Amino acid sequence: MADKYSEGASNSLTELFYQKEAYTQKSIQLSTGDSLTDPKNKNLINYNLTELGLYGKVNNYFIPIVVKENSLKRFSPKNTRNPARPAPQALSYVVDIFELMATQFDKCAQIGRIRPHEEFLSSLRVDRAYVSPRTRYNEYFSILSQVFKDQVRQEAIDILDFDDFMNVLIRFLKNGALTFPFTKTGFIKSRHSSMLSSGLVIEIADLDYNNDQVKIDKFINSPNWDFYVQTCNSYGFIIDTSAPWRLMADLDSIIMKEYASQYGLSGATLTLLRAYDTVSGPYFREQFINNLLDLYNNTKTTIVVKPSICDDDTTTLSSQKTTNYTITELRENYSLTYFLKKYLEIRFLEEESQYTTAKKEQIISNCLYLFNSQGSIISIASFEKIINKPFDYLGSMSYTNKQIQARFESDLPEPDVREQEREILRIKNKKR
Repeated sequence: MADKYSEGASNSLTELFYQKEAYTQKSIQLSTGDSLTDPKNKNLINYNLTELGLYGKVNNYFIPIVVKENSLKRFSPKNTRNPARPAPQALSYVVDIFELMATQFDKCAQIGRIRPHEEFLSSLRVDRAYVSPRTRYNEYFSILSQVFKDQVRQEAIDILDFDDFMNVLIRFLKNGALTFPFTKTGFIKSRHSSMLSSGLVIEIADLDYNNDQVKIDKFINSPNWDFYVQTCNSYGFIIDTSAPWRLMADLDSIIMKEYASQYGLSGATLTLLRAYDTVSGPYFREQFINNLLDLYNNTKTTIVVKPSICDDDTTTLSSQKTTNYTITELRENYSLTYFLKKYLEIRFLEEESQYTTAKKEQIISNCLYLFNSQGSIISIASFEKIINKPFDYLGSMSYTNKQIQARFESDLPEPDVREQEREILRIKNKKR
């Protein structure tokens, strides 16, 4: 009897479980030969079962990055699924290669090499591609702010000033930042950030990710499926078996490197990351403090009313105005060192870490020293190198990490607290 796959809804959780499991096994069968060490189709990978969700979202140190928007290019309208909308974007060389591949599909359909009337696999057309991580983070932060505000109201917490606010926020984040990060740095690396934000991912259909049956019917059972897989491999694209209409550019492929060189990105895979910027430094300087102030203003009430006991032992209500701040007043009342310390504390809450409390305090102290002597760029970069080490992540897969690390072709030393301390010692000796 043929397997039954999920259609996005089910009569019971048990039925849904077995349907999803059937598709997972099917995806493994597609991408492997007789064993997991004998790959059948190397470019068929379930992104959800690996850490490819981080690909194009982190650099060789696993530090979150975002694509430079001047490195993007729009697809030709003729190669998009909805020409009436503004054409989607991706990294320039990714667009060039996809359009070359789309032309190849069109030619093969015309000469009868592939079936010409398949809905998605006769002619390749882009439905979605790059989405702005800044826009997505702002949308996410708005939702997170509302959740925080509701929690404060539910617990009847009084916030009189910014000190009260920060104490409540840190307590809130201790319970949830690992799943729902606060900073843009943590957000980029989380599952809340779309893989489309990397500029490396293209989707050629707008279908339900939870409907496994449509994946089978429209893609895997298509007579053009094998041609699709082989052609994507030839043109340097990895197919996501959890959503087979999703393609990711393989930065380690020869063709990607060749076309990237036309945009001044020649050489090792690490060089291709010049099309990206790190998130942490610019975010701290340009957005972090503003986000805190916006959240403070959105959460606090104008007046806090509290019961108080009078001299005659009667109880009365007294009111107190909460403190208002402009961004200038906030910066005058609290130093940049204060905000950097809060940023570092929050980042620790957002990441799985093996460090003890004492070691975390030492790392923060080192970063504050680097900040006061070298500035925020060096200080935050030093911190992010330490905190983003992949073996600190819960459920990190060493095999996949090695594959991703190899793609970046980096021989840089492993970031370590000792490296940070050596830098501080060098600075101190230089001052003598």
